[in-house]
Amino acid sequence: MTPSGTEIAYARLEVEIFQLHDGSYVCELRYTTPKSSARINTVRAAFSFKKEDLAGSSLSHLAYGKKLSEMIFAPGGPLFVMFGNSIAASQSAGLKLRLCIHVDPKAVDLASLRWELLTAPGSENFLSTDENILFSRYMTSDDWTPVPRRARGELTSLIAVSAPPDLRSEEHTSELQSRGLIS
Repeated sequence: MTPSGTEIAYARLEVEIFQLHDGSYVCELRYTTPKSSARINTVRAAFSFKKEDLAGSSLSHLAYGKKLSEMIFAPGGPLFVMFGNSIAASQSAGLKLRLCIHVDPKAVDLASLRWELLTAPGSENFLSTDENILFSRYMTSDDWTPVPRRARGELTSLIAVSAPPDLRSEEHTSELQSRGLIS
C-alpha cells in the first residue's frame, strides 16, 4: 500500500530451482501480471552448476553475481530470453517486478550461495538493489514442524541510505535526528 492507501500492483517472476535425482539442476520461470489474464507459458531448462567456480574470495561481488547469473541464465538460452522478456513486459506495463527465488531444499549446494549478488542476465546490475525489482529468496522445507514467529519487539533491521544528489542535508538531517533515525 502507498501512503495514500492505494494498493500497488506488481508483475511477478517466480524462479524455482530444483535438483534432480541424478544431481543435475533445473530452473523454471513463471511470469504473471495483474494487468492481463493471459497465461504466459512456464519456461524450464537444465543448467550446469559448479560450486568451485564461485568459491574463494578472489571473486569481486560483481564477478560473483555475473558468474552465478551466467550459470543459470545461459546467454541466449530460454531462461535468459524469458527473464529479459519479463523485465521488459513489467517495465512497459509500468509495473515493478516482484522477483521470487525458490530453492529446492534438496539442492544443498545452492542454499549457501550469495543470491543477493545475482545480476540481471546480460548486465552488471544487481537484481537485489534495482529499485524496480522487489527481490526475495525463499527456502522451503519438508519438515512440518511449526516455526513460531518472533515477537515484534525481538525483530531488528538495518537500513542503509545513500546520499542522493537531491537530498538537502540541512533540511532533512534535523528531522531524521528528531525521529532517532540518525545520530
